[in-house]
Amino acid sequence: MEETRHLLRHLLATFAFRTATCLRDAPAGFAYFGAGNGVRTPAEVIRHMTGLMYFAHGLLVETPRLELPPLDWDGEVVRLQAALRDLDEAVAAASQWQSDPLAALQGPLADALTHTGQLATLRRLAGSPIQGGNYARAGIRAGELRLT
Repeated sequence: MEETRHLLRHLLATFAFRTATCLRDAPAGFAYFGAGNGVRTPAEVIRHMTGLMYFAHGLLVETPRLELPPLDWDGEVVRLQAALRDLDEAVAAASQWQSDPLAALQGPLADALTHTGQLATLRRLAGSPIQGGNYARAGIRAGELRLT
């Protein structure tokens, strides 16, 4: 269980690091950038990512399903930060899993990472690409979850 806990917490820190990279220095109005053809705005992507964190939380430790009404950009980011921190704390403290933790990894957590890539693509389409970096050498550590 300890190896799984460490892997999940490191994945959450990786998600936070990559998401923060997409959010840092985003241009004004980025939250509501419309790429067209029904593509979610960045604010909608963040809200969906928050829902994925709650879904993963529910798979790992029993939690009620929450409705996520739209918030302004700052509110969406703060809510994602809180959901991420709650999930990390639950993973750190769990003495047993509600279901197989690999279900959370292959489902909502992998989906959340996909949406981080979507945010990076939206940044490029909005005319403000993120700066590339070597994520394999990034100082990512479990428990470090700052998005802003």
